[in-house]
Amino acid sequence: MAPEITFPTTLDTETNLYVVKDSAYLVLAKDYNPGDTTITVELDTQKTLLFPTTGIITLTEQCSDPQYRGLSFYYGSRTDTVFSDLTLINPELDHYKPSRVTSVVMNVMAEHHNNIKDAVIAIENYVGKKGIMGNYNTVNTGKLEERTNFLYTKAFEPKAWFSVDKRIGLAPFTVTFTNQSIRLGANIPGNTIQYFWNFGDNTSSNVVYYEATSDVPSYVNNVIVEDLDGGTIEKTYTRPGTYTVTLTVVNEYGTDTVEFNDLINAKYEAPDVCVVEFSAVENQDVVNGIFKTPTGVSVILGIPTGINPATGRTYSGEEVDGSGNPIDPINKYTWLLSDDTNHGNDQNTTAFYTVGGLYDVVVRCDTDSRAYRITTFPDYINVVERQNLWLSTFFGSSTTVIQTSEFGLISETFKTKQNSFTTLDITTTFLESETNSTQLLREFKRNTSFASRSGIVSGLQGTAILHYATGRSGATISDEKIKAISYNGFLETYTAFPLAGPTYIERPWNWVGLNFLNKITFIFGNLSVAQSPGFSLTNLSRQVHDLVTNTLDTATLSSGDFIGGASELLSNAADFSGGVAIYGNFSAYRYAWRNRKGYILKNNAVGTFFQIKSFFASYEDANYSVAGFEKLPDILGPVKYEGQLVNLNSGLFFFNNTGAVSSFDTTTNVWRTGGPGLNSAEFTTLQDTTATNYDSESNTLLATTDGDRRAFLSFDYSNNSFIKFNDLDLTFTKLPARPSGNQWNFGFF
Repeated sequence: MAPEITFPTTLDTETNLYVVKDSAYLVLAKDYNPGDTTITVELDTQKTLLFPTTGIITLTEQCSDPQYRGLSFYYGSRTDTVFSDLTLINPELDHYKPSRVTSVVMNVMAEHHNNIKDAVIAIENYVGKKGIMGNYNTVNTGKLEERTNFLYTKAFEPKAWFSVDKRIGLAPFTVTFTNQSIRLGANIPGNTIQYFWNFGDNTSSNVVYYEATSDVPSYVNNVIVEDLDGGTIEKTYTRPGTYTVTLTVVNEYGTDTVEFNDLINAKYEAPDVCVVEFSAVENQDVVNGIFKTPTGVSVILGIPTGINPATGRTYSGEEVDGSGNPIDPINKYTWLLSDDTNHGNDQNTTAFYTVGGLYDVVVRCDTDSRAYRITTFPDYINVVERQNLWLSTFFGSSTTVIQTSEFGLISETFKTKQNSFTTLDITTTFLESETNSTQLLREFKRNTSFASRSGIVSGLQGTAILHYATGRSGATISDEKIKAISYNGFLETYTAFPLAGPTYIERPWNWVGLNFLNKITFIFGNLSVAQSPGFSLTNLSRQVHDLVTNTLDTATLSSGDFIGGASELLSNAADFSGGVAIYGNFSAYRYAWRNRKGYILKNNAVGTFFQIKSFFASYEDANYSVAGFEKLPDILGPVKYEGQLVNLNSGLFFFNNTGAVSSFDTTTNVWRTGGPGLNSAEFTTLQDTTATNYDSESNTLLATTDGDRRAFLSFDYSNNSFIKFNDLDLTFTKLPARPSGNQWNFGFF
């Protein structure tokens, strides 16, 4: 802000004009006391010579109160160290001055230097009269006042500008216009500033501001105009439309206008959320409020026409008038469905998916007034691939309630949206107090089977039959059963699957379930009666559950049905104490079906962990797909404490938590080893190294196959250790985490 320029009313005279000469100063050598007529200074001959023989001196210091810090004297004579004949100019200010900290400076009188008077006159001629106005011609030659006033007209010629807090809104809506104009000279007295607003809707406003010259408020049209905020103002737009806004700023030095075209957009209210409906075709359905479809089937969806009785608007969300016509019609529909097709501007559309997953339905509806609404239905389309993996896990801490999750083979991701559960009829109390209860419970937990019932794939609403051992609570072995449930992954439903006759299969746990042509053959497991002392015989009752007719065929194998050393299957490997099997009457069976044979890996030793080594294959006759068993070469390599047997295109594969893969060629009956290698660094990268004992060879797992070249391994120790194996190049790949929870069953169909 430029300071206000003032001028004296009279010029200084020769008797009152004093000028301090900065270089003429000395230091007081002795204290000055009020009334002294001499002062003594320190010897400094060169500076003393600057002082005239008579004149005026001033004693100054910074220790006293401000009014006493300077004493001026006339002196009549001086020497190099003493000023004498002192006369105090203002006796009322006579005050003590200490030595060493008091300076003695010279006052030069106008009568000794008349050129000062001449200089003052010259300066006033240069400055000029107050208020005189200049122009371009006087910029270089005019007086200072002329040039200064001309510069004011340039420095304070206003520049108009403003900002808004919002540009788009629903009518009626209020906008705050904030003045940001510059070069206004708001603090220059007498400089009135006016702000002329034009809001573009045939309304305007004029705000006046000027700096008051007194403490009395000033008024214009009965409105106080002093100390206004410079033109900030609120405006309410009551009707839809686009509006151009201008601001014109005027002050004493000029005027300027700024204009913003179509600055304000007052809109109609956007449409409400729309309603989307599906037209289901075969194998499509609404499940738990979500539209489900298999891959490769068109999904027909759209927004119905007419008035939605729930809202009184159209199903597209448009507000309507009394005749039911849209007030602000929708003229464009934009669909975002993340599918494999393009979607035009239509109220109805068709989607097509080739990869399973949960897909959002997003539709944007634009109106004539350029209002729009985006409606999103999260995970509204659940696409199920034709063939999938299905992993059942126990829910939370439960040991009886399971839920099953879908893993798409193309998307290679798990869905965790299924929220249906079922309760299993499982009791494990009869094992919990046994000597080897940990191993017993581990094997019992895996005593399940998974089989497609009719060959219809899961993506086309096929069903799988899940068998499981019930266990028992009491001492009666004959209470143990095999029960079955039917699971429809597409519809997310569990259904009891009782036999056509008895509702369950009577059989103690630890059985092997071999599936061929929709028939499950159950063999082995414990006897239905107590074991004789010193024996641990296996159950030779053969029960064939026909999944199509839901009937059961029962027969008994004899020892003669086990050939070539397969008699090992007639009893469990056991150590006895007092005639009782120390580690329990059970075996560690790992089995798979390939072509027309069932293959079984079995432990040949016992302990805290069983040694899985012995290998067998079934053979068929005219009546049964499993007529008996023959011995095959034992699995090679180090001891296998845990693992799963899986059938792939090139042969049978055994996997555990080591990275070493064993494969069996069923043509040559030869075992081979391969893969990354035992406890290799490559395999470690696929594991969850944050888990304790992540690399233990005894870690349990579930494994299944896609029926071709891929095996899927899901380890129990962590849900972040889910791995895929490819038998073409014998490589492993890490997959996304599986659903949390203790695993129960894993299958493919």
